[in-house]
Order: sequence, then structure tokens, then C-alpha cells
Amino acid sequence: TVNFLPAVQFNIPHAVILSTNYTETKGLTQRLKEILQKRDIKVTIFSLDINEEKNPLLLLDKLLPFAKNYERIIWNISGGQKIPTIALQTAFQRRIKAGFKDDILLYLEANPPETWYYDSAFNPQKVQTKANINLKEILYLYGFDLYEDETEKTIQIYPKPSGDTIKKLDIGRKALKYYMADDHFREVFFNWMKPYEPEISCKSDIEELIRNSLNQLKPLVNEIRIKKAGYENLEKRIDDVIKSLNYLDMNKLKTNINKLKLITKPEQIFNDYWDSIKREVIHRTIEKIPFAPVKLLQRDVNSQITEKVVKQIQDIGGIVKDHKGDTLHKADVEHFSALKKGNGFLFEWMVASLVYDTITNDPLLKESVSQIHLGVKTKPINSPKHDSELDLVITTKFGTLITFELKTYSFSGETAKAKEGTTYKKSGPYGRAIIIGPLLKAMVMQNVDNTKNYPYYIDGVIRSQQETAERNGIEYWYLDDIETKLVKVLS
Repeated sequence: TVNFLPAVQFNIPHAVILSTNYTETKGLTQRLKEILQKRDIKVTIFSLDINEEKNPLLLLDKLLPFAKNYERIIWNISGGQKIPTIALQTAFQRRIKAGFKDDILLYLEANPPETWYYDSAFNPQKVQTKANINLKEILYLYGFDLYEDETEKTIQIYPKPSGDTIKKLDIGRKALKYYMADDHFREVFFNWMKPYEPEISCKSDIEELIRNSLNQLKPLVNEIRIKKAGYENLEKRIDDVIKSLNYLDMNKLKTNINKLKLITKPEQIFNDYWDSIKREVIHRTIEKIPFAPVKLLQRDVNSQITEKVVKQIQDIGGIVKDHKGDTLHKADVEHFSALKKGNGFLFEWMVASLVYDTITNDPLLKESVSQIHLGVKTKPINSPKHDSELDLVITTKFGTLITFELKTYSFSGETAKAKEGTTYKKSGPYGRAIIIGPLLKAMVMQNVDNTKNYPYYIDGVIRSQQETAERNGIEYWYLDDIETKLVKVLS
């Protein structure tokens, strides 16, 4: 990105890539070349062997004769190895002495995102780094691509949301308005999101449920099939070997035995079968557990408050069945919103609407943002499998990704660190990973002993979100922090 951005920002017609054995074998040279050419920038590859890369004098001797072909050069010393930088700066100074007074030395600073450049007299000037780089370009430069198929598409929220995306943003915007202003709505939001409490009185009840699930599953075990590559037709392959032995067909026997060489870890066979059985047992057991009715408003409220919350849910497209008087149960709400998924999904669109509105309503922030995407899955180039999922991604015009993990409930320290590592891999060391939780600052009261008080309906797993994030060195934002902190991150 430190090579791509200035070329685009300053309308450079021709880029010369100093390419090493490492950047060529890793595909970095080729990917940078392709991305620049798509922007109608001519590209020349200037290959360096290991001696030229590590010896400033050798590199200088190679650079100066080549540089005579150009009347004006911008020498970009951003990023890369320090040893070639010495040669580049020396070449710049030698060129100035030789009469090429229009040459410029250029360097990109990451924080804040500024491009510094120096004329022949070494007078320093700077501008904000700013180029319309998109998400696919950044991912491609770092060796990744979007993972998409017919059922899973990355959703672009900014700058050009689709009609369906605009409708979902509107639902999120309305839900956010109620959530920010009304504590009754917040309580219903959280209680509807929580799992049901099972009505099981003793240990023997649980044992009986599991026993029943296993008995029901037993006739279906033969239908469970291995899914792991290389093991799918294991029984048939073994059968083929046995048949070959019976007929003493050595050529066929060798062919069939070679097929079995794919099996390097026999325990994977057992694990794959066992995982399938385990999933079915869990599914069938949960289906039979009787659950206690969950009151969405557990404090004493009158029917007016209940009706108000019902209307709020209906206003965001939720479906509420008939309920009695001042009591509203989880079972009364078929869908909490028109999105018809869980409240974690609704929360994503609440945050997305706030990020979208904050940026589109501020001309200065719009100058810093290229794109915003929701539900980003990535994969290594040429791989069929995705390697990471990112909830909300801002692609900045200074060539970094700001990734948001949106959490309404629990997450582990490993999850937090993984998101930070993913952001680094996908956009370099200046990418930023942030976790946004569902709490508002007003919901967290500080006690004199530095402990915190929360509303009674907030579970312990939600209370521990901030501590988990900070313990693992990841930024954590409250929901009502987003506007002010976005300005600081992007301005």
C-alpha cells in the first residue's frame, strides 16, 4: 500500500518497482504491478539480486545509469528494507548535484497518515495521505480476496448501498433510536436475546433426556458419513483392496493400496464420526428440554409501558403475538425485527447505521473513507476456503482497514487476539481492530472501590466484555462512543 497510495494520489504515470527475490517469489511484485496497471499506471520491474539488495553501493551503481532515462523521479523511501533506502536517498542527492532539480524524495508516515516530501533543497512539505483504494485492492496486495458465493455476499454499506441495504440500515437506525433512549426497550432487547432457562428439576431428568436421544439416534448411525477429504469412500476403498487380494491382481492391488495412502491420521476417522454423533445428540436433547417462560420485562410495569415496547418492536418490523395485559414473554415475540434473525444480527445493523450516518453527515470524515462493508469473509488467493470473518470493515483512503467485531454477548481473549492478527495480515501493521459491545456509558456506574454496577438484566458475560478486550490489548468501545471515537480515528 505504501507504493500504491502515492502513485495514485499524485497521478504518477509510470512506476518502477524495485523487486527482490523475496517479493517475486511471494507474489508481491506481481500483485502490485497488476493493481497499478488497473489504474492505468505504466509499470517497469527493476529486479535486484541478493547482493544488490543488501549492498547500498552496488544498488547505487545499478540505479544511477537506469535513472538517466527519466527527467524527473519521485524516490519513494516508504516501507521496505532499510539498506535499499540508503541507496535511494543517495541516488536522489547525486541526481540533484547532476542537475535533476525536479526530483523529489517521498516518505509516508502512518500515524497520523501523512505524506512528507522534500525538494532539491530538502525543504519538508506534507499532505494528508489520501487515495481511493478499495477493500479488494488492499486484500489483493496482501495476498487475500473476498470469499463470496451465491448465498454469501459481502454487503457494501458505503458509498453505494443497495436498496435492500438501505432498508436494513433504516431498521437498524430505528432500533438504535429506541435502544439509546428507552431502558425498557433495552431490557426487552437483552432478555429476548438470552437463551431460555430449562425447567429441569434433577440430574436424573437430564440423564433420561440424553438416554432417549441416544436411543433415537442409534438406528441412524449407519447414515452418518465421513466428510473429511480423502476419507469419504473409505469402506469402498478397503473393499476394493480385499477384492484385489482374492483375484491376486497385483497391478489393481497396487492402485487400490495407493488410494489408501491418503489416510495419514486414522484418529480423524473416529473424530469425524464422533463429532457427527455428538451434534445430533445435542440437537435432539435440546429439542426435548422443557423451557420456562421468559418475561421480557421482569420489573413491575403497567400495560402502557408494555404496549409502548410492543409498538417499538412492531415499528422495526417485529412480530408480536397476542399477549395479556402488562406481561410480555419471549414466546410472545415471534420475530424481534423485520430482519428475522437473532438480536446479534440486528445489533450489527444498529452499529452499521450509526457508522454510516456519522460518516455521511461529516464532510471531513467522508474525505477519509473509501468504503464500508458488513459481513466480510476473506480467503487466501487461489484457496477455495475462507480463513476469517469480519463483522464491519472501514477501508480508509490512507490505505488501512479498521475492523470492528460486534459483540452482543460473550467472546474469549483468543477471539480478540485473532481479530487483531487478522487485521494485521489483511492490511499491514497500521490496520486497527476494535470491539464494540452493546453497553452504553450511562449503563455502567462506577463504585467508590472502582468496581462497576450494571442494570440487573445485564448478564455477567456482557459485563466482562470490556475487561476481556482490554486484557488482550484490544480497543473496546461502548455503543455511544462510536461517533466521537470515529472522528478521532479518521480525522
